Amino acid sequence: MIFSLVMYLIHSPLLMLYGFAFVIVAKLIVGIRFFIFALWKLLPIYPFLIVILLWHLLTNTFNEGLVIGLRLLAVFGLANLVTMTTRLDDMINLLNRVLKPFAKLGLDLSIVSVTIGLAIRTIPKIIDIVKKIGFSWRSRSVKPINWRMVFPLVCLTLDDSEHVAEAIKARRAHN
Repeated sequence: MIFSLVMYLIHSPLLMLYGFAFVIVAKLIVGIRFFIFALWKLLPIYPFLIVILLWHLLTNTFNEGLVIGLRLLAVFGLANLVTMTTRLDDMINLLNRVLKPFAKLGLDLSIVSVTIGLAIRTIPKIIDIVKKIGFSWRSRSVKPINWRMVFPLVCLTLDDSEHVAEAIKARRAHN
Protein backbone atom coordinates (compact mmCIF):
# COMPACT_ATOMS: atom_id res chain seq x y z
CA MET A 1 0.00 0.00 0.00
CA ILE A 2 2.81 2.38 0.87
CA PHE A 3 4.62 1.44 -2.34
CA SER A 4 1.47 2.27 -4.34
CA LEU A 5 1.16 5.64 -2.60
CA VAL A 6 4.80 6.48 -3.27
CA MET A 7 4.43 5.43 -6.91
CA TYR A 8 1.35 7.64 -7.21
CA LEU A 9 3.29 10.65 -5.91
CA ILE A 10 6.14 10.20 -8.41
CA HIS A 11 5.83 12.08 -11.70
CA SER A 12 9.36 11.67 -13.05
CA PRO A 13 9.89 8.92 -15.65
CA LEU A 14 13.37 8.22 -14.27
CA LEU A 15 12.18 7.81 -10.67
CA MET A 16 9.26 5.69 -11.86
CA LEU A 17 11.74 3.51 -13.72
CA TYR A 18 13.58 2.92 -10.42
CA GLY A 19 10.33 1.74 -8.81
CA PHE A 20 9.63 -0.57 -11.72
CA ALA A 21 13.22 -1.89 -11.60
CA PHE A 22 12.75 -2.61 -7.87
CA VAL A 23 9.79 -4.85 -8.67
CA ILE A 24 11.70 -6.63 -11.44
CA VAL A 25 14.69 -7.28 -9.18
CA ALA A 26 12.41 -8.51 -6.37
CA LYS A 27 10.81 -11.01 -8.74
CA LEU A 28 14.16 -12.11 -10.18
CA ILE A 29 15.45 -12.78 -6.65
CA VAL A 30 12.75 -15.44 -6.31
CA GLY A 31 13.93 -17.07 -9.54
CA ILE A 32 13.85 -16.81 -13.32
CA ARG A 33 11.00 -19.33 -13.70
CA PHE A 34 9.00 -17.39 -11.13
CA PHE A 35 9.77 -14.15 -12.99
CA ILE A 36 8.55 -15.55 -16.32
CA PHE A 37 5.41 -16.97 -14.70
CA ALA A 38 4.74 -13.62 -12.98
CA LEU A 39 5.05 -11.81 -16.34
CA TRP A 40 2.58 -14.27 -17.83
CA LYS A 41 0.13 -13.66 -14.95
CA LEU A 42 0.20 -9.92 -15.74
CA LEU A 43 -0.86 -10.56 -19.33
CA PRO A 44 -4.36 -9.04 -18.88
CA ILE A 45 -2.93 -5.56 -18.19
CA TYR A 46 -0.70 -5.40 -21.27
CA PRO A 47 -3.51 -4.30 -23.66
CA PHE A 48 -4.36 -1.41 -21.31
CA LEU A 49 -0.70 -0.49 -21.18
CA ILE A 50 -0.46 -0.45 -24.99
CA VAL A 51 -3.58 1.74 -25.29
CA ILE A 52 -2.24 4.18 -22.68
CA LEU A 53 1.15 4.44 -24.38
CA LEU A 54 -0.33 4.82 -27.86
CA TRP A 55 -2.75 7.50 -26.69
CA HIS A 56 0.02 9.50 -25.06
CA LEU A 57 2.22 9.03 -28.10
CA LEU A 58 -0.55 10.42 -30.34
CA THR A 59 -1.20 13.37 -28.01
CA ASN A 60 2.51 14.25 -27.72
CA THR A 61 2.53 13.53 -23.96
CA PHE A 62 4.63 10.39 -24.09
CA ASN A 63 6.50 11.12 -20.84
CA GLU A 64 3.20 11.25 -18.94
CA GLY A 65 2.12 8.02 -20.63
CA LEU A 66 5.43 6.41 -19.72
CA VAL A 67 4.99 7.42 -16.08
CA ILE A 68 1.45 6.00 -16.05
CA GLY A 69 2.55 2.79 -17.77
CA LEU A 70 5.51 2.24 -15.46
CA ARG A 71 3.30 3.00 -12.45
CA LEU A 72 0.77 0.46 -13.67
CA LEU A 73 3.43 -2.19 -14.18
CA ALA A 74 5.16 -1.47 -10.87
CA VAL A 75 2.03 -1.44 -8.70
CA PHE A 76 0.39 -4.44 -10.35
CA GLY A 77 3.75 -6.21 -10.45
CA LEU A 78 4.31 -5.78 -6.74
CA ALA A 79 0.73 -6.84 -5.98
CA ASN A 80 1.34 -9.86 -8.20
CA LEU A 81 4.55 -10.66 -6.29
CA VAL A 82 2.84 -10.39 -2.92
CA THR A 83 -0.14 -12.54 -3.89
CA MET A 84 2.12 -15.17 -5.47
CA THR A 85 4.46 -15.44 -2.48
CA THR A 86 2.17 -14.87 0.50
CA ARG A 87 -0.56 -17.15 1.80
CA LEU A 88 -4.02 -15.63 1.88
CA ASP A 89 -4.32 -16.27 5.63
CA ASP A 90 -1.12 -14.32 6.26
CA MET A 91 -2.34 -11.38 4.16
CA ILE A 92 -5.67 -11.30 5.99
CA ASN A 93 -3.99 -11.55 9.40
CA LEU A 94 -1.71 -8.64 8.53
CA LEU A 95 -4.66 -6.62 7.29
CA ASN A 96 -6.55 -7.33 10.51
CA ARG A 97 -3.59 -6.11 12.58
CA VAL A 98 -3.24 -2.95 10.52
CA LEU A 99 -6.97 -2.20 10.68
CA LYS A 100 -7.37 -3.10 14.37
CA PRO A 101 -7.53 0.58 15.49
CA PHE A 102 -10.52 1.04 13.16
CA ALA A 103 -12.40 -1.75 14.95
CA LYS A 104 -12.81 0.65 17.87
CA LEU A 105 -14.59 3.00 15.45
CA GLY A 106 -17.05 0.26 14.48
CA LEU A 107 -15.32 -1.40 11.51
CA ASP A 108 -16.10 -5.12 11.44
CA LEU A 109 -12.74 -6.73 10.67
CA SER A 110 -14.31 -10.09 9.78
CA ILE A 111 -16.26 -8.45 6.94
CA VAL A 112 -13.08 -6.79 5.65
CA SER A 113 -11.22 -10.11 5.84
CA VAL A 114 -13.90 -12.02 3.97
CA THR A 115 -14.15 -9.27 1.35
CA ILE A 116 -10.40 -9.25 0.68
CA GLY A 117 -10.29 -13.04 0.60
CA LEU A 118 -13.20 -13.20 -1.82
CA ALA A 119 -11.71 -10.55 -4.10
CA ILE A 120 -8.38 -12.36 -4.27
CA ARG A 121 -10.16 -15.68 -4.92
CA THR A 122 -12.76 -14.32 -7.36
CA ILE A 123 -10.59 -12.40 -9.82
CA PRO A 124 -8.64 -15.46 -11.03
CA LYS A 125 -11.89 -17.43 -11.07
CA ILE A 126 -13.54 -14.87 -13.37
CA ILE A 127 -10.48 -14.86 -15.63
CA ASP A 128 -10.77 -18.66 -15.81
CA ILE A 129 -14.48 -18.39 -16.69
CA VAL A 130 -13.66 -15.91 -19.48
CA LYS A 131 -11.05 -18.33 -20.86
CA LYS A 132 -13.54 -21.21 -20.82
CA ILE A 133 -16.24 -19.15 -22.53
CA GLY A 134 -13.69 -18.02 -25.12
CA PHE A 135 -12.63 -21.61 -25.76
CA SER A 136 -16.27 -22.65 -26.08
CA TRP A 137 -16.95 -19.76 -28.46
CA ARG A 138 -13.96 -20.59 -30.65
CA SER A 139 -14.94 -24.26 -30.82
CA ARG A 140 -18.39 -23.33 -32.18
CA SER A 141 -17.74 -20.28 -34.34
CA VAL A 142 -15.17 -18.88 -36.71
CA LYS A 143 -16.30 -15.36 -35.87
CA PRO A 144 -14.22 -13.38 -33.38
CA ILE A 145 -15.40 -13.23 -29.79
CA ASN A 146 -17.70 -10.29 -29.18
CA TRP A 147 -20.11 -8.80 -26.67
CA ARG A 148 -22.28 -11.92 -26.73
CA MET A 149 -19.95 -13.59 -24.27
CA VAL A 150 -21.00 -11.11 -21.55
CA PHE A 151 -24.30 -12.87 -20.78
CA PRO A 152 -22.76 -16.31 -20.13
CA LEU A 153 -20.01 -14.60 -18.11
CA VAL A 154 -22.57 -12.85 -15.92
CA CYS A 155 -24.61 -16.06 -15.50
CA LEU A 156 -21.61 -18.20 -14.57
CA THR A 157 -20.24 -15.53 -12.23
CA LEU A 158 -23.61 -15.20 -10.49
CA ASP A 159 -23.83 -18.98 -10.20
CA ASP A 160 -20.38 -19.10 -8.63
CA SER A 161 -21.22 -16.25 -6.25
CA GLU A 162 -24.37 -18.12 -5.20
CA HIS A 163 -22.25 -21.15 -4.27
CA VAL A 164 -19.89 -18.93 -2.29
CA ALA A 165 -22.82 -17.27 -0.49
CA GLU A 166 -24.23 -20.68 0.44
CA ALA A 167 -20.84 -21.73 1.79
CA ILE A 168 -20.57 -18.55 3.87
CA LYS A 169 -24.08 -19.06 5.27
CA ALA A 170 -23.29 -22.69 6.10
CA ARG A 171 -20.06 -21.65 7.81
CA ARG A 172 -21.83 -19.02 9.92
CA ALA A 173 -24.51 -21.54 10.91
CA HIS A 174 -21.82 -23.86 12.28
CA ASN A 175 -19.93 -21.14 14.17
